Amino acid sequence: MATEFQYAKTLLAGPPRYDDIFLRKHPPMDRTHRAKIFAPFDALDGFDHTLRFKDVVYLTQTALSEDEAATLDKRLRLLAQLTKNGKQARENRIVVSIKYFAPCADIYSEAYGTGGTYDTVTGVVWLVDPVNRVILVGEAAIGFENIRQINGPVFEKRGIAVESWEDDDE
Repeated sequence: MATEFQYAKTLLAGPPRYDDIFLRKHPPMDRTHRAKIFAPFDALDGFDHTLRFKDVVYLTQTALSEDEAATLDKRLRLLAQLTKNGKQARENRIVVSIKYFAPCADIYSEAYGTGGTYDTVTGVVWLVDPVNRVILVGEAAIGFENIRQINGPVFEKRGIAVESWEDDDE
């Protein structure tokens, strides 16, 4: 430091010291809260979300073969019988895994309306609604037209054939 520096004495004195009244009203901020003040903000709202959707590979929905459709129909009928009402669904608590087609929800994607992804949900079947053609598993509501496979121990007990669960994402 130069000897002629005008504020050398002030700089070397360090931060100011206040009496107890000031410290009670204005306690020093801890580092975690202080860091939030200087954290960057999201200037482009939703941009990160859009970029994440661009990483998803969308597929077209494949049609089921006649055998797959017949097996799926049998399984849906059995689940409908076992969960006719809420009381029966709570008593039976049938756990299944459903592989289904989830249509693309990104309106800015090229695949919107035509493509989607194949997802799997596992949970308790609460409702099979043949009128609205929807099955409620856990908290997911899945349309019958999007279901690809349904598997679970209940089908093995009832003698309904269980196909292999290969990951056949076409």
